Amino acid sequence: MNPEEKAEIKATITELFDTITAEILALDFEGLLSHYKLDENFSTIMDGVITIGGDTVKERVDESSDYIKEFIHFEFPDFHVIVLDRDLALVMGLFDEIYVTSTDDTLRINATNSYLLQLEDTGWKISHATGMHKMAE
Repeated sequence: MNPEEKAEIKATITELFDTITAEILALDFEGLLSHYKLDENFSTIMDGVITIGGDTVKERVDESSDYIKEFIHFEFPDFHVIVLDRDLALVMGLFDEIYVTSTDDTLRINATNSYLLQLEDTGWKISHATGMHKMAE
């Protein structure tokens, strides 16, 4: 794969994460989930909890949509796309978020996440995610 092909893939995935950021800020969880390959092989390791299977992830997102009332801020201040092959890429980054909960608490979270993406007929899809979240100081 030549450098131009890698650059094009990086640009496409960066645009995808710009879309994901906009969906998060708009509380568009259905749109957010459309970027995930939620089959029986989808997996996450988030904050020490292993989740396997797309249905379980959908349930966790549904819980979040009930808990989060409003996003005030969400950004990836440190974001890296590593192209592994024409149809496989890794995204690593730090993200900061501030949101208001359903109980009107305002929380600020810092996280370190990574995402494995596969190119499908419908575009790039996240097939695995890992992350650690902590309350910001």
